[in-house]
Amino acid sequence: MMTINYLNITPYTVTFTWDYPLKDSLDKEFTVSIKGDGKEYNRYVTGRNAVTISGLEPGTSYEGTVEGAGTVWSIDFFTQEGSSLNPLAFGALGDGIHDDTLAFQAAIACLPKEGILRVTSGTYRVKPLFLKSNMTLVLEKEAHLMAEKDPSFYPMIPKMEEGRILGTWEGLESTIYASVITAVGCENLTIAGEGIIDGNADITNWWHSPKNTVPAARGRLVFLNQCRKVTMAGVTLQNSPSWTLHPFCSNELLFADLKIKNPDDSPNTDGLDPEFCQDVVLHSIHFSVGDDCIAIKAGKKELADHIRLCTKNVTIENCLMERGHGAVVLGSEMSGGIENVHVKDCVFLDTDRGIRLKTRRGRGGAVKDIHCESVYMRNIGSAFVFNMFYFCDADGKTPPVQNKEALPLNEGTPELCNVHLENIEIDDLRNCFLFMYGLPERWVNNVKLKGIKATAAQNPEPEFAAMMCDIDPMVHQGLFLRNVKDLEMEDLQIDGFEKDLKGIDNVKLDGNGIAI
Repeated sequence: MMTINYLNITPYTVTFTWDYPLKDSLDKEFTVSIKGDGKEYNRYVTGRNAVTISGLEPGTSYEGTVEGAGTVWSIDFFTQEGSSLNPLAFGALGDGIHDDTLAFQAAIACLPKEGILRVTSGTYRVKPLFLKSNMTLVLEKEAHLMAEKDPSFYPMIPKMEEGRILGTWEGLESTIYASVITAVGCENLTIAGEGIIDGNADITNWWHSPKNTVPAARGRLVFLNQCRKVTMAGVTLQNSPSWTLHPFCSNELLFADLKIKNPDDSPNTDGLDPEFCQDVVLHSIHFSVGDDCIAIKAGKKELADHIRLCTKNVTIENCLMERGHGAVVLGSEMSGGIENVHVKDCVFLDTDRGIRLKTRRGRGGAVKDIHCESVYMRNIGSAFVFNMFYFCDADGKTPPVQNKEALPLNEGTPELCNVHLENIEIDDLRNCFLFMYGLPERWVNNVKLKGIKATAAQNPEPEFAAMMCDIDPMVHQGLFLRNVKDLEMEDLQIDGFEKDLKGIDNVKLDGNGIAI
């Protein structure tokens, strides 16, 4: 029986998926029709098995269908009760010319508990907005929040006040510019609808000198700091100053049917980076960004020692990742530890790497219990990369980081272990199927691959599988293993790829496809 999975319902919006495989949806068209409150709504969705519909009426029953691929799904839901304020009533103009920031902040301040800020169609110029607990921000179709371009209009958030971390930059405490949407210490917060949150970043402002942190580091498009029970559904996030969506020290998070879009060449515009977060669900998100699509993090060591949290219980399901340096990435900031991550039913298209684990000496922490299943990749540079010599930061290419001889174990020695990859199909793989380079003092440990099929791209250019020193560009490399133990491979079909095996222990292969 075909089913609908309702991800989020507010008084004015609904977000849901239907059980048709994402890979097969890419060249299909689905027609979504619903009726209720005396109206009929039609939405035409191409290449996705998820939709968000706004403009609904509170406390109303709706029914309808999703039709496509010769199948019909029935829709039946009831919107929540609710009342709202509109920033237009507080003086916003939505004309794309006048500054609407004060009108928005006044409306937010006046919202009662469980109140809804309903933003109707228009282009609203805003400086950073600060949200509060127990509110819903609804962006209706054609509602466009357009951020101020000039960084001098952005307040700066100190890195710490009274022992509480307020600002961070790439895994460390840092004074930062406020983000376009900022929430600190909020709970029961929802952002939903069909509208756009636009960071308005380009080479003339935030992307001009991306590593400059004077007087402050770039903010994000959306920054959730020490928040709990947050839902974001349906909206488009684009042109971010740096990382697009950064939840930090936050729990019980749902991100559903978001469209996260940044230009291919935009610097450090990761899509979604949960850091020191727990119980996080990413469902049906479409990524197309200038850096990693999803980067799961847990800080550098100094920050991790202060916070003493790990990032765990992260589910990534039914997501489409296009372009970017990596599709699903763990690290490189992972000193607090990352554990229990599940990736399933996703599609990776044209990314430099598929599943990417990266760290280096000095980070400490462990990345463990990682599961990836039922994933399709196409035109990927390297499918699976485990790199413990990642050469980030000013000292990334120094001897202590890049030394290939065994060094003494200490609290800064990281660990990568317990990874399970199953039921994965890869077309047009260019450079490397499995790249694993562990530390000589702590090998990559306990990795299982099962039921994976890969075909080679035609005449690809050589590329580096990992960002580290002392390796050569690769083409059609099957296995490149260094300092790996307890590796089990079953039912692999990757004929036509080369193998380079040095420093391995207890490797099991069933003989199908590549042979050792």
